Amino acid sequence: MPPFLQDALDLARFRIKPLEHYSYDWWQPVGWLMLLSVLPVLGGSLPGFSLGQHLALAIGMNWFRVLFFVFFFGWWLRRTPAGQARLAGGSLFPLLVLLGSSDLLLPLLANLPQGVGILMLLVLKGYQLGLALRALAVATGNTVQQVALGTLLSIPVLLVVMLLLSILLSVAGVNPEQLLPRPAGAPKVVG
Repeated sequence: MPPFLQDALDLARFRIKPLEHYSYDWWQPVGWLMLLSVLPVLGGSLPGFSLGQHLALAIGMNWFRVLFFVFFFGWWLRRTPAGQARLAGGSLFPLLVLLGSSDLLLPLLANLPQGVGILMLLVLKGYQLGLALRALAVATGNTVQQVALGTLLSIPVLLVVMLLLSILLSVAGVNPEQLLPRPAGAPKVVG
């Protein structure tokens, strides 16, 4: 089995190695992130979106999520001596991409009854959060509390980034309501 896939399975079983271990050819984490973005979309597109629009949205959102956390946690974990030493030896990008591997289960959840599907989605997201906290702590030599504090701090930072993006769109003359799909027969938004 290729080392990249073996590491994905090891991470899923909480077998975490130092950050330096997660170094691969550039195309492996990029390809894996694209696969993780595309597979859930193939199960069905969002109402009001074409398949191409849904793919573009899913790919863009996954790249934004991973890159935001790479830069944010890179900054946050460098605040500690242990994180500074470990981050000098490797990149968070492959590790954060591998941590999203459990998203491969999302198409299976779509086939469950609604109540069970929502419950299983909450369980999956809780598992992903616990795995991410533990993996970032072990791989960078920080404590789980330090990583959890960084996760809590990332929420307002992410909200500020989204607010700035909204302001930039409005300065560019783009009305955010124009970006949303409209049901058939709905009146056109005039901005």
